[in-house]
Amino acid sequence: MHPAQFTYAADALSADEACLAEPLSVGVYAVRRAQVVLGDEVLVIGAGPVGLATAFAAEAQGAVVTLTDIDPKRLATAIEAGFSATTFAMEMVGIYDAVFECTGTQNGIHDAQQAVRAGGRLALIGMGQPNTMQVNGLDLNMRGITVVGIFRYANTYPSALALIRRYRERLRDFQGSYVDLEVLPEFLANRAYQDHVKTIVHLP
Repeated sequence: MHPAQFTYAADALSADEACLAEPLSVGVYAVRRAQVVLGDEVLVIGAGPVGLATAFAAEAQGAVVTLTDIDPKRLATAIEAGFSATTFAMEMVGIYDAVFECTGTQNGIHDAQQAVRAGGRLALIGMGQPNTMQVNGLDLNMRGITVVGIFRYANTYPSALALIRRYRERLRDFQGSYVDLEVLPEFLANRAYQDHVKTIVHLP
């Protein structure tokens, strides 16, 4: 039996909707750690599942959100979900209150650090390698940028469920792929999941 203190009611949500609380929790926790508030200009670098989850969580706090990516398909998905999305441009340098780096790549981190304003907040969510996650310490120091690392999450499910209720229709892309448990090994081996924002596994 699951402990009651770790169980949350998903009233009026389907099982397919309620299960999104887990991936959305990453974004909820990141936005909480970066202390996003009403009116913040927020940039999310990487418009994959984590980037989209972070964008929804930031918008729910009253932020004005923009996403960037190098993949046209991911940009199209972000726009379809109701966000402003584009490739990174020099006009973005130094203007954002909070920047969320969701790729874990050196180029992504370089762009993220450039984009954050003096005194702003930089959240590192993407999981790369030690040699692909280098920041410019002198720049952080001179411009007073706060850096937070995001790994997993805690105490987020009530907020994530509220997020699902608020953005029910706009979260449809998170439910665009389903696979039965018995064919999951083949699905993973073929990397078919790469064609979707998220894939939901149906149990027999």
